[in-house]
Amino acid sequence: MYVYCPRCAAPLADGIKFGRPRRFCRYCGFIHFADPKVAVAGLVSDGARVLLVRRAAVPRIGFWALPAGYMDSDELPEAAAVREIAEETGLIVRLLGLHAVAPLAGWSERRGILLVYRAEPVTGVLAAGDDVTDASVPWPESCTEIPFGTVTLRARVDDQVPERRKIIFDPVPRVDGIDSSGDPLTEVRSDVYLLSGRRRRKFFGDDRR
Repeated sequence: MYVYCPRCAAPLADGIKFGRPRRFCRYCGFIHFADPKVAVAGLVSDGARVLLVRRAAVPRIGFWALPAGYMDSDELPEAAAVREIAEETGLIVRLLGLHAVAPLAGWSERRGILLVYRAEPVTGVLAAGDDVTDASVPWPESCTEIPFGTVTLRARVDDQVPERRKIIFDPVPRVDGIDSSGDPLTEVRSDVYLLSGRRRRKFFGDDRR
């Protein structure tokens, strides 16, 4: 709370202004309005799991929470949500809509509202950052096994044969009935492998695309 006027530096006085007790300046007319804070949070999910972070700042240090933070004065709420999620988790997300508006509580000088946005990951590497110590996607108890099917090894090949040294690995499935893992970096990895493959073919004397 202000003690001196931010306009003219005179000592502030207490009085009733606009129906409530407020600090004001008797010399220049400044009135201190304690505006509420606006915070944003991300309900980031891949459909079955929700992303949580372990707090490293007051209030509730060490507790699990949604990635969240305060909106800056020059931001829109949606931009603030994307920024806060990236700062705390390393993920770039796509917002899917406003999920809820809740009162912001915790300590008296930081009262306000919390805007919670639904979001899905687009790219990035999940890692704790900013004011958190852990960023995790809890695995639901109902999913204890992941069936991958059966793989049969029929033969072993020599990967040093010139023709096979031009073969590259493509992480994106190209077989009907097999879906991608859902990793947001899969397409990026695929592009990197394809670019690497072109350079390898050129190096080994085969510049075909």
